[in-house]
Amino acid sequence: MLDFITWWIAVEALGLLVLPLSFLLFSHLPDRGYAFAKPLGLVLLGYLVWLVGFTGLVPLNRWSILAIAVFLAAGCFWLIRDRWRSLLGHLYAERWTILTVELLFLAAFAGWALARSYDPAINHTEQPMDFAFLNAVIRADSMPPLDPWLSGNSISYYYFGYLINGSIAKVTGVSGGVSYNLAIALLFALTTVGAFGLI
Repeated sequence: MLDFITWWIAVEALGLLVLPLSFLLFSHLPDRGYAFAKPLGLVLLGYLVWLVGFTGLVPLNRWSILAIAVFLAAGCFWLIRDRWRSLLGHLYAERWTILTVELLFLAAFAGWALARSYDPAINHTEQPMDFAFLNAVIRADSMPPLDPWLSGNSISYYYFGYLINGSIAKVTGVSGGVSYNLAIALLFALTTVGAFGLI
């Protein structure tokens, strides 16, 4: 339960950090991008972690990823420096929509995490490969991560989704097995909220 709450708080915080950018990018939507702040934050954080990881200047760990998140937040808040009143006014005017988005996200995230808790095994179809790649990203100090199947080589596969969830796992300190199942629940919740934001 504590791991679930930790992941939920981390994703919520990241969504709030990039809310100003989401507000600008998705201004044509009724909620002005509130429903897309979380996925936007995850994608941007993942991309910046990937870039920093390729430089090899700093090891990828909890503190460097948190520093990247602070840098991302500073950039987002700088972009909206002249539109604060507009953002705050919108948040107040649409407070019931925002509350609906948050409750929907929490219900979908908790509901799918509960469903995964009844069958948390990572033992069929491509799940062992997914789990190996996620753990490779969690253990990596730089990019690209080492290939768990071909020792001494880097992953020559699409690992950005693993990088996003591995970054959250590093920041929260949640183990790979639990992170794997929470990542599945998170994807379901983000899809649910994204569909709500479009409709």
